Amino acid sequence: MIGFIIWCMVGCLFVLLGIVAFYSKKPVGFWNVCNMAQVTDVKKYNRAVGKLWCIAGVCFAGLGVPLLAEQNSLIILVSVAGSLVWTIAVMAIYELGIMRKYRRQELYRHFKMRIEHIAMHVNDLEGARDFFVKYFDASANDGYVNHATGFQSYFLHFEDGARLEIMNKPHMSDADKALVRTGYSHIAFSVGSRERVDALTDRLVSDGYQVLSGPRTTGDGYYESCIVGIEGNQIEITI
Repeated sequence: MIGFIIWCMVGCLFVLLGIVAFYSKKPVGFWNVCNMAQVTDVKKYNRAVGKLWCIAGVCFAGLGVPLLAEQNSLIILVSVAGSLVWTIAVMAIYELGIMRKYRRQELYRHFKMRIEHIAMHVNDLEGARDFFVKYFDASANDGYVNHATGFQSYFLHFEDGARLEIMNKPHMSDADKALVRTGYSHIAFSVGSRERVDALTDRLVSDGYQVLSGPRTTGDGYYESCIVGIEGNQIEITI
């Protein structure tokens, strides 16, 4: 009898955990109602966990009925085996039912965020492609054309994996590009050394491109030059 009473008290404890979880304002854990889980709908999740523990508590208390038998009766093994099945069932319902439904998907846990590519519209698509191939060692794909919309593009690949998409389509707005304006300001290319910054800058100057600044060491420690590249877009050349 004492064993059955203790067993029922444990079952009542599970029911109590269920009641606490049901009315909790913060997401509860499985074995520890104070350990917050990451879920999408806190109210529905807590009610589901609360109902699970209440039903599980009643079932657990019911498994203690064989303890009312004689002390040496083999029927007591029903309580022991039943408690093992009960544990597996409760965990399965929680993980495969409740958590599968309400778990917040951590999409970026194992993913390092990076800039995949930068895109710009240009008037002269082939001219822009050739500019980046000639001066910045880009390699271009075969291009893409959407005959229905007139959209055309190239993806330019650089040695370290960076990509630049250049695009063209009919009826683009071609506003003046003020050197100091809101929005994207420039693309910066690292060429590896001060000598290469100087050499590439001189090469662009000799080909008629305007230098806005440098080569120089900036106040924040960068050695760089800035030019007006293809179609008035600023390009920074740095180490």
